[in-house]
Amino acid sequence: MKHSPASFALVFLGGALGTAGRYALSLAMPQLVMLFVVNLFGAAFLGFVNSLPAFASGSSKAFWGIGFAGGFTTMSGVALWVVASSADAYLAPFTAIAMFISGVAAYLLALRFGNRGNHAKSPIEADD
Repeated sequence: MKHSPASFALVFLGGALGTAGRYALSLAMPQLVMLFVVNLFGAAFLGFVNSLPAFASGSSKAFWGIGFAGGFTTMSGVALWVVASSADAYLAPFTAIAMFISGVAAYLLALRFGNRGNHAKSPIEADD
């Protein structure tokens, strides 16, 4: 998809929706739990967006992948939590690393699951 005002609008609207979803979860969960939930579900959702034919168009990827998943997840929130968590000063970096590794694993699992039965190559395989 070419960079156009429409693609920027789709990314912006998807990001606003994802951010609103993350904010709603932050009201209902403790912060650390919410960070894990949004990053795992957001990474998994991005894996589905990159693998399912329903999201194949550039506008769908802009809205759901870049916008929604990008707005829903928050690695900057994890970084802020690490810096601000003085009570868990020794545990916080390991928790952040665990979140990152879990997010990558969630993405790869969703990508693989989404590609089952779909004979198209995944974005990772397409470069081979």
